[in-house]
Amino acid sequence: MQKQLFALTTIATFAALTSATAVTGCSDAGIATSSDGGASDSSTRDARKPPATDDEPDEPDEVLCYKADPIDVSSIGYKPARHRPGSCTGEVFKVIKDLLTANNGSVSYLVLKDELAKSESAECAECVFGDDGDAWAPVVSVNDTSYVQNRGGCFEALTGDSSCGEAAQKFFGCLDTACKDCGNANERSSCRSDVQTSACREPTQAMLASCGGSGKVNELFRECQAAKYVISMGATIQHLCVAPAKDAGVELDAGADAD
Repeated sequence: MQKQLFALTTIATFAALTSATAVTGCSDAGIATSSDGGASDSSTRDARKPPATDDEPDEPDEVLCYKADPIDVSSIGYKPARHRPGSCTGEVFKVIKDLLTANNGSVSYLVLKDELAKSESAECAECVFGDDGDAWAPVVSVNDTSYVQNRGGCFEALTGDSSCGEAAQKFFGCLDTACKDCGNANERSSCRSDVQTSACREPTQAMLASCGGSGKVNELFRECQAAKYVISMGATIQHLCVAPAKDAGVELDAGADAD
């Protein structure tokens, strides 16, 4: 749960897209070659350098900002996405970007809601924000000060499958937990990639199984974490509050009462 909203670029632009590639992509380390094209032998040393001695200190082990211990995601909740297409215009992302720019990349959710009501419409603000009811808005209000970002809602909207949305929500929650102590963008990017095969292996595999496999998951990441949507759940706003749902069996609830 969060109290502040941050610009996507201040977290790590395309961090989740990099993570998706790590989920699906395997790279061969290959065989290092020497300058003459032959295979490099690690026992061959540069004649200009003295051989290592037993007195040389060992290089210290790298201290990582994350651990490989499996993370339990059973407590991470999810509700089916609440669709209200047409509640916001495409200008909503300019409103969000301008607000973040004017506030050094970070604002409270209450400030965002007020700005959406003023610069977009009350209908838009009510679509983007919602209480923790039977269906989830892009931003779920847990209480007066804590909010949950519904990042799984974009995955559900594009696939028409709430189980995919739930699996994605748990996946993102696992990454957030695993990488919470990583202090800069490079550390977070490395963490988000590495923990998919360690601390977050089970949520990663569950998302792949629920969302159609590696190829489909990468397609979903490219849209649902696109930088053009400014914030991490911006694509959820696009697909639940701006554009009509895709032809993927998604049932619209355009006439639902506001929370």
